[in-house]
Amino acid sequence: MAEHHEGVEAVGMGVEMVARLIDENDDFRRFLETPRIAVEQKKEVIRSAFGETLPVKLVNFLQVTLDKRRQRLLRAIAREYMGLMDQHFNRVHVEVTLARKLDEISMDE
Repeated sequence: MAEHHEGVEAVGMGVEMVARLIDENDDFRRFLETPRIAVEQKKEVIRSAFGETLPVKLVNFLQVTLDKRRQRLLRAIAREYMGLMDQHFNRVHVEVTLARKLDEISMDE
């Protein structure tokens, strides 16, 4: 979906934003998942809500997930994309445990 570094990062930020919105906003999650609202209506809401803020390819992808009725998988898709993005940028997530508390200067470094 995103080939260049800038595209990968922009799509990743958008994917993360949508996943967070689904996690934190029950109304939005229910809106996406309910069969009572027509797919075309959902697609129009996605277009109007995200068309100006998210990359076009991501908006199109969200609409395809609605067409294929895969919107319940968006959080899992987001997690997988974030993992792929970490691989792309050679990022490794670590947890650090220290014997003593760091001062503010050390924390900033």
